[in-house]
Amino acid sequence: MKSYTYPTILSLLVILLLPACFPAIQLYQGASADFSKGAEKEMKDVLATRFDNAPADVVPTLSQVLNTEGEGTSNNLSYTQLYQSALDKLDKALKKKGALQESDVLGNALTVKALAAWKLKRYEEAESAAAEARALFKTQEENSPRDEVLSEAVPSLITLDMVYDSTHQLIEDLKSITNTASDLPKSEAMTLFANFQAAYTTFIQNEDANSRCLLNAFDDLDQVRAVSDPDKKSVCQFVLLSELTGLKNWYDALFHIDNVMKLSQVKQSEVAVKNWITAERDRYEDKRKVMMEELLESLGGSEDHPTYTFWDSKL
Repeated sequence: MKSYTYPTILSLLVILLLPACFPAIQLYQGASADFSKGAEKEMKDVLATRFDNAPADVVPTLSQVLNTEGEGTSNNLSYTQLYQSALDKLDKALKKKGALQESDVLGNALTVKALAAWKLKRYEEAESAAAEARALFKTQEENSPRDEVLSEAVPSLITLDMVYDSTHQLIEDLKSITNTASDLPKSEAMTLFANFQAAYTTFIQNEDANSRCLLNAFDDLDQVRAVSDPDKKSVCQFVLLSELTGLKNWYDALFHIDNVMKLSQVKQSEVAVKNWITAERDRYEDKRKVMMEELLESLGGSEDHPTYTFWDSKL
């Protein structure tokens, strides 16, 4: 009987196992491509419109930081369908976790899953995948600096979206009554202010350090960006731009409540209302100053950079 040496047996096993790895890797690569296409489409269809048809480079989109390999799904799909396609592929790929781990991409695959689930508002699934990815990056032999940052950022990126969804209608309601605010009875204006203040102290500035409010998300994302690794520069800029979208939400909320309270004469007649709005605007301005300085530094110190001038005009 022919005998085989250990190296020969090991080589045969590798040859036999490699084909089993390929489908999982291909699914992961296809999912990454789908997600990147979805992010690009979302920027064109939603984010640019939300920010007054802003140029692509000034709003946060992950298609700018994801370097994808492999072919994704048809470009005819909507961004939501592309995110769903990415998630479906990853769910199949993650059934072969061993294959992904052998190629040192399991943490990366889980990060893309977290991002796709986040975009589909499947927040619990997104946070679970991100947590698993973070744990893997502590032991995975070859890590992606980009995905390490993204897996850490996912929980607070979710918070930014939750805050926007929870305050958007309130802000729209304030806008809608601007033209008639001067006719508002004082009692109605005071009720409006009380309702706004309750929402504000829940979603924007909450004293509970564990609450999912805007300022807590800022603190967490600031920590995520507090790295000096040059390989993380691009993804950290994405995180900073994401924070600026949250800052714009904060600005809109304060601007419109201040406007309505002035037009209704409540700010002029009620010292407590005036003092509260002034204090919160000061808090906002302090944060704006810090973020704009960080943005300027990330752009090489040029105040003429399109990204800087855009955000300087919006905040």
